[in-house]
Amino acid sequence: MVLHLSSLVLGTNAIHAFLKHYIIYGLAFAFLTTTSLFYHTCEKNESPWHLTLFWLDQAAILSVFLTGAYYALQIPFLQLITAVVAISLCIIYYHYGRQTKQFCWDPQFGPLYHMTMHVMGSLGHHAILLGLV
Repeated sequence: MVLHLSSLVLGTNAIHAFLKHYIIYGLAFAFLTTTSLFYHTCEKNESPWHLTLFWLDQAAILSVFLTGAYYALQIPFLQLITAVVAISLCIIYYHYGRQTKQFCWDPQFGPLYHMTMHVMGSLGHHAILLGLV
């Protein structure tokens, strides 16, 4: 349940981007919010529906990452450092954690780390949006 709600945090980035007239960034976050919400409410199994949602979510993450990276090149140093630290922690929590069975993949605390990853990623991208004129 906590991952359903923390997925909605990503929607704040879509709203922020649309309000600042960064339509592509807003659409990328709307896509990510939608896929993340569906993925985290779907029953975890190896069905075609679950696998499709997984890959759609991965595509949405990549679209947000690439769009954010493009805009990150245009922001002041302080916002850039904030964004890089937050997004790097997300990558560590998910990918390094997957290899070592820690963080998001920890049997007991995984959902808490995953929720934290949603929030940190959102904050990192908010830092990018705040740095844009």
